[in-house]
Amino acid sequence: MKLDIPCVHAKRKRLASGQIRTYYDHRATGKRLPDDPESHVIRRKLNEKPIGVAPAARTFRNLKTEHIVSTDFIALRDSTRSEYEWHIASLEPVLGPFPVFAIQPIHAETLMQKFAQRPALAKATRRTLLPCSAMRRISCDEFP
Repeated sequence: MKLDIPCVHAKRKRLASGQIRTYYDHRATGKRLPDDPESHVIRRKLNEKPIGVAPAARTFRNLKTEHIVSTDFIALRDSTRSEYEWHIASLEPVLGPFPVFAIQPIHAETLMQKFAQRPALAKATRRTLLPCSAMRRISCDEFP
């Protein structure tokens, strides 16, 4: 089903009963919308501008900063923490301003090839970047 609303995505799912049901999601937030996204109430809410400060960009640098102060990271052993910090710091010059959701497996492979002379660093690069690639949404052409 084609919608006229640019920020709404229709997903068709087959239920266990065999029926096909269409669900509507807001593209930017991923939140599910009510069954009739073309109603005037939904259109009015989608056109409202959010009030307040925009959230910080989800760049690799911001994610690193949040991760280092997290309780999960602090709970790690000192040797593990220092090793992780070293690996993440080695990637920051390349990926610092890059959006996290745009990192794809091809980017990890490209960085691994750059570190081919140092296999341990290449392996650590792959291990560090693959969790980021699970959130991929942007094409590889946008990698700097």
